[in-house]
Amino acid sequence: MAATMAAAFSKAPLIWHSLDRSVDGKVALMNRSALCFTTILALAGGCSTTDTPPTSDSSVPILQRINDTAQRCWMKSGDPAFRAYRVVPELDTRTGKPRILLLRLGQTAGLPELVIEASSRQIDAYGPVQNTPLAGRINRDIVRWGSGDIDC
Repeated sequence: MAATMAAAFSKAPLIWHSLDRSVDGKVALMNRSALCFTTILALAGGCSTTDTPPTSDSSVPILQRINDTAQRCWMKSGDPAFRAYRVVPELDTRTGKPRILLLRLGQTAGLPELVIEASSRQIDAYGPVQNTPLAGRINRDIVRWGSGDIDC
C-alpha cells in the first residue's frame, strides 16, 4: 500500500501541472475534483473493514438447545433451585461470542451468576454459582443437553 500511495503522490504534481494548462477552467476543476476523489479512494482502500459477521461453528445450535432445555427444565417447571434466577441467551454472533447467562431475578446490570459458552469441542461454564452446591447439577445438565439429550 505504501508503494501505491507513493506512486499516487509522485504522479500527482504532474497531473496537477497538466490540468493547470487546460484551456477550459471548468474541465480543469472537474478533473481536479475527480483526481482528489480518486486519490482519497486509493488511500482509504487500505483502511477498509468488512462488515461480515464472524463465522460460527456449531456453538450456536448447541447453545440454543441448552437454552431451550434450561428454560423448560429450570425456569418454566418452577424448579425451586432456580427460582432466584433467570436464563438470558446471548446467541447473536454479530455482537461477540455466543453465550447463555444465568442472572439473579430482578438483576438488570452487573455480573452474571453463571456464563455458559460452547465451541464445537467443549462447553464451558463459569461464575459464582459454580462455587455452590448447585454447580454439580448445572454441569451435569449442560453437558447432557449439549450432547443432544433434551430430558430434564
